[in-house]
Amino acid sequence: MEGGARLVLLHLTKRVLRRVGLADFAPLPPRPDSLTRLVVSTYLGNVELLQALGAHYRFEPLAYWQPTVFQKPRLTKYERAERAKVPVIGAFFQKTYARLKASDHDGLVHGPSDVFADVSDPVYVDWMHIGESGNAAIARRIAGDILYAKAGAERRSP
Repeated sequence: MEGGARLVLLHLTKRVLRRVGLADFAPLPPRPDSLTRLVVSTYLGNVELLQALGAHYRFEPLAYWQPTVFQKPRLTKYERAERAKVPVIGAFFQKTYARLKASDHDGLVHGPSDVFADVSDPVYVDWMHIGESGNAAIARRIAGDILYAKAGAERRSP
C-alpha cells in the first residue's frame, strides 16, 4: 500500500472510531520481541515463496537483507550523529538482525551487512539511506554472488 493510501486509511479509521465512540481507544503497540519475530518470520516466508518460484521457473533466487548504519562498526562523526537520532529504531534493527542471523534459513538470505566492516569512510547519507559509494560496494557484492550462482548453475546443467 502506497504512503498516500495508508494515510487515507488511517484518517478513515480514526473517523470511524470517533463515530462509534472509541476515539480514545489506542491499541497497545506490539512488544519489540514479538515484532522482531514477526518481521523475520514474514521475510523468511517471502524467501521460501521466492525459492518455490525459483524451483518452478528454474532460476536461482538471491535474497538480501539491507545493511544499516546500526551494523557499521566504523562510523564517521556524521553517521554517528545520524544514528543517535533514532536510538529506539537502532535497538529494533539490532534485535531484528540478530534474530535473522540466529534463524535457521539455510543460507538463503545474503546479509551484506558486513560489506562495510572495514570501511571508515562515509557510506550513509542519513540514518537509513546508503550513499553512492555504499551502493557501489553492495552492487559489487551482489554481482559477485550472481556470478558465483551462475557458475554453479552452469556446472549443474547438461
